[in-house]
Amino acid sequence: MEEERFPVDRLRLSRIYTGREWESLPETLLSCPKVEEIYGPLKFPAVHPDRCYTFGSFVMSIDGRIAFPASPDGTLIAKSNRNDPDGGLCDYWILNLLRAASDAVIMGSLTIKREPRLTGRIFDPALLEQRCVEGRMPVPLHVILSRSGANLPLDHRIYADDTIPVVTVLSPSGAAALKKRDPDRFIPFSGGREELSHYLGGEKEGLWHRSLLLPAGEGDQLLSSEVVRLLAGAGIRRALVESPTFLASLLASGDLDELFLNTSGIFVGGKALTIGEQLGSFTPESHPHARVLTMHAHSDAFFYTRYRFSD
Repeated sequence: MEEERFPVDRLRLSRIYTGREWESLPETLLSCPKVEEIYGPLKFPAVHPDRCYTFGSFVMSIDGRIAFPASPDGTLIAKSNRNDPDGGLCDYWILNLLRAASDAVIMGSLTIKREPRLTGRIFDPALLEQRCVEGRMPVPLHVILSRSGANLPLDHRIYADDTIPVVTVLSPSGAAALKKRDPDRFIPFSGGREELSHYLGGEKEGLWHRSLLLPAGEGDQLLSSEVVRLLAGAGIRRALVESPTFLASLLASGDLDELFLNTSGIFVGGKALTIGEQLGSFTPESHPHARVLTMHAHSDAFFYTRYRFSD
C-alpha cells in the first residue's frame, strides 16, 4: 500500500488566534474531513465584481527571507527547519490547499525560471477530489507573467506538459513580439469568458499544447491591476499568487486581498531574497495595512498566519 504523502496525524494544526472578521466570512471552500481535521474551515469573503479575489502564499524565515542565497528554491526555508520537519510538510500542504481553492495560480517568469520543476498542480488526492466536487478543474489555470517575454523559459515543464492549461500575460508590446517570434506556440486571447471556456474544454483536442497569449497594460508596461481585471472578465473568481514580485505589485496597486504567510523558525541573514525586493519601498505616510484572520501553529517552531489587507 502506497504511503500517504500528507498524513493527517503529522500535519494537524492548532488554531491559536481567530480575528474578528473570520466568523462573518460567507463562503467555505474545500469542506471535507481532511481539511477540517488539519486546518479547520477554510472560509473566504465574497469575490469582487470587477476583479478576481487574490491571495498569496509564502514561507519565510524569522528574518523575513523567502530563499537562501545559495539556492532559489523557496521550499528550503520550510524543509530546512530541523526543529519541525513536519511543519515544513504542512507548509507544502497549505500551498496545495490554496491551489485547490483557486481557479488560477499566478507565477512570474523569474519564479519558474528559478524552479524548473515547479507547477501549480494539487498533489493531495483528498484536496483534488473535493476541488472537483466543488466544480473546479483538476488542474488550475496557470497564469505566467512576463513584461517583455524576453526571459520567458519556454522550455519549462509548464509549457511542455499538454495537461496543464496556460495563459501567458505580457505587456502589449511584449505580447506582439512574442507572437511574432513564436507564432505556433500561442493562441491570441482577448480575455473573453467564452474564449477561455473553449480553451479550458479543449485538452483532448490538443489545445493545451499551446498557451493563450493575453496582453495587459500599456506599451511596454505590464499593469497588475489590469491583469486581475482581465482574469475576472474571463471567469476567474479566485487566484493564488505565487510570484513575490507580482504580489508586491498588487499590494502597491491595492489589488491584493490576502497573504498566507508561514513562518519557519530559522534565521537566514545576509542579502537573501525577500518579498517584493525588486520594487520600491512604501513610505511612512502611505503603505498597506493588514489584520490577522487566523493564526495556526504546528509546534513552537512553525506558525501559519493569514492576513487580510484593508480596503
